[in-house]
Amino acid sequence: MNFSNREKKIFLVALFFVFSYGIYLFGYIPFQGKAQELDADIKKAEKQLRENYRLIRKSSFFNRDFKDILEVFSQKASDEEVMSSILTEIEAVASKIEIDISDKKPQKPRRVNFYNKFTISLSIDGDLSKIMEFVYILQNSPYLFEIDELTLSIKSIRKQDLVCRVILSKSLIP
Repeated sequence: MNFSNREKKIFLVALFFVFSYGIYLFGYIPFQGKAQELDADIKKAEKQLRENYRLIRKSSFFNRDFKDILEVFSQKASDEEVMSSILTEIEAVASKIEIDISDKKPQKPRRVNFYNKFTISLSIDGDLSKIMEFVYILQNSPYLFEIDELTLSIKSIRKQDLVCRVILSKSLIP
């Protein structure tokens, strides 16, 4: 078959349009879909990055706070030295409030999970308000003792003096 020049030109133009449509259909459209998908992934990753950056900035504030807390609860000396300083603190508070500690029984430090627990059993003689003030001071800063047990009994019927048996503990991170 012989085609005329006009038919050859029409065929080439038609072939060009079919080829162009094929490139559009099988090349450009999938590329656009993939590009939109990648743009969505990039936006999602940027959003996650901003959230992570915000969390990291917040964590630096928390780290400073935790460093201060860790400084308060860290054990800086041996167990014996810590127990001695705890007894000194308790005696200082007792003399400041003017109550009498009749018996002190420090117990051996116990290792609980990741910290050491120092426990002391005390017998205190005094009136209720002074005993409660003593306990209150030891529970708050800078001492931060825990009251594990507290027992009150009357020393004498005629006086308002009480005998208080209290078990104090302090937890420190070695």
